[in-house]
Amino acid sequence: MSLTIGILKENKDNRVGITPDNIKRSKIKDAQWWVETGAGNEAGFKDSMYEGAAQIKDRSTILKEADIIVSIFPPGDEDLSRIHGGALLISQFRSG
Repeated sequence: MSLTIGILKENKDNRVGITPDNIKRSKIKDAQWWVETGAGNEAGFKDSMYEGAAQIKDRSTILKEADIIVSIFPPGDEDLSRIHGGALLISQFRSG
């Protein structure tokens, strides 16, 4: 069984959780990387730059199916409710 790591598009930030080159250099064996459509656009990484390193997926699929979800800012309540049980969310902590 392979691990699926999903990268979300940021709503309040121009950064992206991981660049195409960092995915290629990742030491995580047997991982499938999913990047949300347009996630890297504002940071200068078009979807086509992730080819060969990640699959481009829609937000709903990543939230429902990824084992690990990476987001710089925590997802909103609606997105949080769509993450499946057992998934790991990695993001900054923001209170209140």
